[in-house]
Parts: sequence; C-alpha cells; structure tokens
Amino acid sequence: MKWKLRLGRQGTLAAIFIALNLLLLFWAAPEATYLHGGDAAVYMGPAKTLWQHGILASGPEALDVPLSFAPPLYSIFLAPIVGLLSWPAALNAIVMLQLAMLWATALAVRGLLPRPLDNARDLAQLLVLFNPNALFTAHLVQPESLFTLLATLALVGIWRQALMPGWMRAIGVGLLLGLATLTRPVALYAIPLLPFLLPILALIAAPLHSGARRKPPQGIVTAGIAMTLAAMLCVAPWFARNAAEFGKPFFTSNAGFYLSDQYVELLQIGQGLSASEASSQRYRLINEAAEKAGLSDFENRPAVERSAFAASVIGPLLLQQSPVTLAKGLLRSWAALLVGGGAANAKNYLDLPGETPTQFLQSYRWQGLAAFARDFLGQGQVVYPLLVMLTAAFALLMRLAGLFGLWRLWRQGETGLLLLLLAELIYFTLSYLFLGQSRFRVPMEPALLTLAALGLTWAAPKRRR
Repeated sequence: MKWKLRLGRQGTLAAIFIALNLLLLFWAAPEATYLHGGDAAVYMGPAKTLWQHGILASGPEALDVPLSFAPPLYSIFLAPIVGLLSWPAALNAIVMLQLAMLWATALAVRGLLPRPLDNARDLAQLLVLFNPNALFTAHLVQPESLFTLLATLALVGIWRQALMPGWMRAIGVGLLLGLATLTRPVALYAIPLLPFLLPILALIAAPLHSGARRKPPQGIVTAGIAMTLAAMLCVAPWFARNAAEFGKPFFTSNAGFYLSDQYVELLQIGQGLSASEASSQRYRLINEAAEKAGLSDFENRPAVERSAFAASVIGPLLLQQSPVTLAKGLLRSWAALLVGGGAANAKNYLDLPGETPTQFLQSYRWQGLAAFARDFLGQGQVVYPLLVMLTAAFALLMRLAGLFGLWRLWRQGETGLLLLLLAELIYFTLSYLFLGQSRFRVPMEPALLTLAALGLTWAAPKRRR
C-alpha cells in the first residue's frame, strides 16, 4: 500500500512538472533556448563540427582551430541532437532531455537522506525539481543540467561508499566524477581530494543509517584511491588529445580568461568602475604587457597562448589588491552566488521588459550593494524587478532553512552527511572566487536544498509523535 501511495505522488509530481514546462516552452521567446544560453555557441559550434566532420573544432567556420576553451562532453551530448533534427525541433529536444536530467537529479537527491527522514526526502526532491534557478537553466543551452546530474550522482555515490565500501561502486563513482569534469572543469580539482575525504566520512558515518557497515580505514583509503584513479583515467584522454593538438598537456584554455574576468570584478569593487570600463582596462594591461614582451599581433594568436599569457599578467595583479577590496569582492560574489534568484534567465527566456543585473552593470559605477539594489529596482520597470525580488526571496528563505538543516544534522549526529554537504558547498564557493552568480549555483542546489528540506521538516517528527 505504501509503495502505491508513493507511486501516486510521483505520478502527480510528474504531471505538474510536465504541464509547467510545456507552458514555459509555449511562452518562450523565439529561439530563446539557444540565444540566451550562457556560452551556448562555445558548445554548439563544436557539436556541429563533431557531427558533420567527426572532429571537435571551435565551429564550422573554424575547422582548423581545435576545441580547447571547454571540455568536450556537453558538445558530444548536443551533437546527435543538432545533427538529426531540424533547428527548432533540436532546441525542444535539448530542453526535454535536460528536464529529464533535472528529474533524475531530484530523484538522486533522495539517496542522500535515510529512510527515517522520508518527509525531508520528499521535500528535497520537490525543491530541487521546482526551484526556478535550475528549472530555467534546463530550458537553455548550458552544461549545468548535465553537470549537476553527474556531480549529484557522484556525491550520492561517495556517501554510499563511505557507508558501505565496494570496489565496483568506487570505480563507478570515479567515472561519474570524471564525466562531470569533462562537462565542466570546475570538478577537476576534486579528484585528488577523494582519498583524503573518504576515510574521514567513513570514520564518522551517520548513526541514522543503521544498515551501514564500517570498514577499516585502510580499505577506505584504497577505495578512495580507486575512485581517484578511475576519474583520472576518464579525463586522461582529453589531456592526451590536447597534448597531441597543441604540443603540451592541459585541460582547458580558459584559465587566463577566467582570471582576467576575476580582475574585472575587483576593479568594479575597488575602483568603482563600470563593467565596460573595467573590461577595457583589463585588455589594455594585457595588450601593453604583450607589446613589451614582443608578442606581435597578440589578439590573433592561439587561445591557448593568449590564455597562458593573460594568467601571467593578471595573476600578480589580483594578489596586489588590498585586503578590503578582496573582502568586498568575495562578499559581493558570495551574495550573488547564494542569494541570486536566477531571474535573469527567466527574464531572457520569456522576453520580459527591463535590464538584467549584468546588463545594468555594464554602465553602472559600483557604489555598494544597497545603492545597486536601489538603482536597479528603480528603473521604472515593474514585472522583472518583481521577479527578481520573488526569486531572491525564495533563495534567501532556502538559505535560512538550510541553516536549520545544518543544525538538525548536528543535533541528530549525522556528522558524516554534514561534512559531505559542507565540503561540496565550500569547494564550489571557493572555486568561483569573485565571479559568483546564480547560474553557478545550479550544481550546488541539490546540497543546499537538501539542507533546506531538513530545516523545513524539523518539527515533523514531533507532530507524528
């Protein structure tokens, strides 16, 4: 009887989920899935060259420029879709598949919580499925939906491995983490951490998982090494391919560009420049350094070379910023990362009037968060600023509930799960540094909303008693 009830709930949930997303597709602006996907061309161009020519190049018009800016898995996912279907049908198919990934992610989140917390499991699934940040991201050509699914499956696998180790599971988790890294490079530096994280999790495995078996730390360390080796074997072919194409092994060529974007953010904070002014100063400094180094025609050099040189110029400049500027940059970044509602994606996808915060910042001189909120919300538009406030209020409520969830895990002795979720959240937060935005929070949503679900269902056991 119990399984029939749960099956009925899942069916109702699926019906609501399908109906809502069909309405969003109906209301979407023409080609919004591609036009408003962050860096959509970075992935779609290589997908087309892979299908048409069997190579991963930057795009159909640049077949002699091998893909290097991004890892290959999302483009591989897109290739058969854009190759077999007409353009409008391909965009709809991408949305449908990414919504299926979101559904699978929401189901996977249930695996983080034990059976005694069924209410929290149900609510965590609901929140992951319908939170606006991930929902609208799934409607755009962005790798976050695929990356979040792979990263969440790996997270659940790591937790299960800590509770009940097994060789096959260890290899499977390592492969999942490797595939996640081939989707977005932010996961790369998590691979060598597994042999250190896993023994700690195993030693403090949660008491609510009564069926869990403890393994000797030595076996746990071996399992962590197996996971790391499997992940390394998964990403090694991409390093080898880049070594063959460019003469040296590297994962992606965007490190220098990523650092220079970090510098732009700090210029806005430290010197009160607009985004366009800060960006111009960034390019001026890099070009002047290239001229001094004798690098002629720098802008037309390969991306790999430009990225490495930009990193050598911008890296020291980041370290020269004052502690106050760095602290302000982190505060602004973390606020956008954790409390940003993701309204910009909704606005662009539905073609609502008004500027997004990114557009507004292009000509806005930064004067602090309070002044920015006042000026942005006072543009005279109504619908979009209202959407910003509603989605930000939802995100803020979830963060507050998440704090109660952390406290609940601590009080109930679930220190292993507490450590795992905090480790993931801290890892992503530090990885983004000064470039936090709601889009980057999508892979963090499963952990954040699991904590929120635990906080929101704190009183449920007392009501049952």
